[in-house]
Amino acid sequence: DGWEGERWLDIRRWDILESVMRGRMELAVSKGCDGVEPDNMDGYQNNNGFNLVYADQLTYNKLIAELAHSLGLAVGLKNDLDQISALVDYFDFAVNEECNAWDECSMLQPFLDDNKAVFGAEYELKVQDYCSETNAMDMDFLAKNWDLDSCVYACRDYPSTSTPDCLTDGLPSRYIGTAAQTYDDPSGDDGDDITTTIVIIVLVVLLVVIIIGIGIYCKMKKDKLVDDEEIEVEVSMDKQVDLGQNITTTE
Repeated sequence: DGWEGERWLDIRRWDILESVMRGRMELAVSKGCDGVEPDNMDGYQNNNGFNLVYADQLTYNKLIAELAHSLGLAVGLKNDLDQISALVDYFDFAVNEECNAWDECSMLQPFLDDNKAVFGAEYELKVQDYCSETNAMDMDFLAKNWDLDSCVYACRDYPSTSTPDCLTDGLPSRYIGTAAQTYDDPSGDDGDDITTTIVIIVLVVLLVVIIIGIGIYCKMKKDKLVDDEEIEVEVSMDKQVDLGQNITTTE
């Protein structure tokens, strides 16, 4: 999905993946981590190349949760909203991206009902458009950008604390995603869209000019051939006339 270096795996092959995931979780344990948040837990909803189905994902996610618990780690469910009701008992907390942008935060309610934490991030919304709501739901959300750099604003600090300089008017400084609800650049300059439109228009005009040019060239070429044929005919007739006159003179 546009993240360089990432590849989907066939999560049905737990006989292969179990040792891989165990190794990663053991590394987390060795570094003193209390929990893990496995990513890409909703592959069945993406173009994964393996024709994964709902049941495949459900089985894999449960195995991941059981593996984490066997190593003494807490484990969070990343996104995968459609399976929350079936997985809430297996996971200790939830991590979500852009549920406010997609108007899906209510789907996280089963975790809240079980007194389990819900963490999340928004990349494209203004903090004033969602922080109050997420705070009221007792969810911990951050404002971030798609670069995933150090720029961050915690909704728990809203509205008592102003947004940092890296956020413009409460809006993350870089937006390249495709969320359901996006906002215009605060400067009022939709530069990327305008540039793309201009490039397309220029290319179309150039294509039309080239087509017209080819048509004119072909017509000129055809007219020249006709003119050359007429000249050859006239020359041939003149030669015939001259030859006739020479014959008459000789006689």
